[in-house]
Amino acid sequence: MLKKFLFILFCISCIIFLPGCTSLYIGKSRQEIVEVIAKEHKKTSGQIHIYVPRGHNYHFNHPSEILNNNRGWGPDMTKYNQWGILPYEKFWFDGTFCTLLTFKDNVVIKEESDVHCGGYGYFKPFALIFFLIAPLFL
Repeated sequence: MLKKFLFILFCISCIIFLPGCTSLYIGKSRQEIVEVIAKEHKKTSGQIHIYVPRGHNYHFNHPSEILNNNRGWGPDMTKYNQWGILPYEKFWFDGTFCTLLTFKDNVVIKEESDVHCGGYGYFKPFALIFFLIAPLFL
């Protein structure tokens, strides 16, 4: 009887907690990712930043420009197999962080969160200590 109760409790907890662990992006196409970016772009004004590994940040004024190869400038975003989207800043760290998506056949197969995608990336309190100590060595 106790084993049955524990099994039911385990099943209920899995139903409640595991759906929150699923990825928001895996299985989505590039166009669906652009739609996610467009929803976020409506909330905030300014340019859209997409990070491409090896340290490149590309800027777009409107979501429709991201997959438009006929715009005459910038990269062809359909050729990159990784995009860092929706950059954000962390309170204690310098730089920006993003969600890195890996594509295969134009579908997201891997999602990594908290990927450093711009700036120095150091822990801000250490920077303060560095600038306080640096004059001692000059």
